[in-house]
Amino acid sequence: MAAPSSLRRWRTAAVLAACALFALLLAFVRAGRTPAPAPASNTTLPATSETAEPCGIPQLDSVRAIPEAEGPPVLLWAAGDVRLYLDGKAAFSPPEQPRHFAVGEHTLRIEAEGHDPYELRVRFEPWTPALLHAELDPEGGLTLARLEAPCVSCPPPQQPYTAIPRRSPPTAGSPLTLAAASLRANAWPEALDLLAQVPDAKRTSRLFRRLESVVYADSHSSAAVHRALSDIDDRDLRALLSVHRALVDAERTRRHAIQLARWNRTTERFSALMEGFGEKLPQAMARASERLAALSPVFEQAHAAKEALDAEEALQAAEAELLTLTHQLRATRPRDCVFQAEVVRTVTR
Repeated sequence: MAAPSSLRRWRTAAVLAACALFALLLAFVRAGRTPAPAPASNTTLPATSETAEPCGIPQLDSVRAIPEAEGPPVLLWAAGDVRLYLDGKAAFSPPEQPRHFAVGEHTLRIEAEGHDPYELRVRFEPWTPALLHAELDPEGGLTLARLEAPCVSCPPPQQPYTAIPRRSPPTAGSPLTLAAASLRANAWPEALDLLAQVPDAKRTSRLFRRLESVVYADSHSSAAVHRALSDIDDRDLRALLSVHRALVDAERTRRHAIQLARWNRTTERFSALMEGFGEKLPQAMARASERLAALSPVFEQAHAAKEALDAEEALQAAEAELLTLTHQLRATRPRDCVFQAEVVRTVTR
């Protein structure tokens, strides 16, 4: 109840603020001092020598509050003597206290004595817990099971795979060993072809399950990854999968709370801009206030219904309005360094 009440108070305050700004604009007109038209609110002024550069304060490209919050928890587990490195640093993230990592691409490196290292680049998505499990198999060598950590240094999939087809084995040698080597070379389509040659008698083996899970991961079939790894009789791996499921629920709850915190911070920053600089751009301020007042019930309803995507859309629209207003304000006095610094400080604190 507290959250919707807070949002309703903001919506009322925003409407009143818009009315006050329109009254201020009307006063300018009646006095014969109509302010210059503000730039269109959907126009982002570029960072040039006429804007922020004379003061050494670059233009902001985002006013998103708590930007680091989207980084997901990642379970990093290396079995036995295997060593796992993330972005060049030895990495371990236990299930009891998983670490959060930045959204985006990361370099993974797996090493074991007597074996060539295995390296690839993966991507962590916002609010999406990931699981990375490295081990040394006596037949396949170094393997890395991945859940919600797609490879970006591998060929992109043309379609999702949820099962490995069956074909007659024309290849000499062990298809499992060759498939593991293909995956270490970031060639999952080649590994898929090799795994299709594995006879039924070996399709329930630990190595086959791990290798097929990688093919599913790289063709964006997370449910199939989870199914394949769950079929492996490994207490530690099953415990990690259980923790991963719990983290998915925890991230959903955390995202819900962070969205509200971001909305509140965005409206607080707008109010601070309006209070400190309202007379500089009354037209733009009034329009932004009216826009945020319209977005408020949209966000409120989506947030109350726990519709994360709809709430995010309203939040991003409000952030874009605030960013545009910030650019417009800074463009009014591009060479006033004290003014530039104060605007930036107001919109980022």
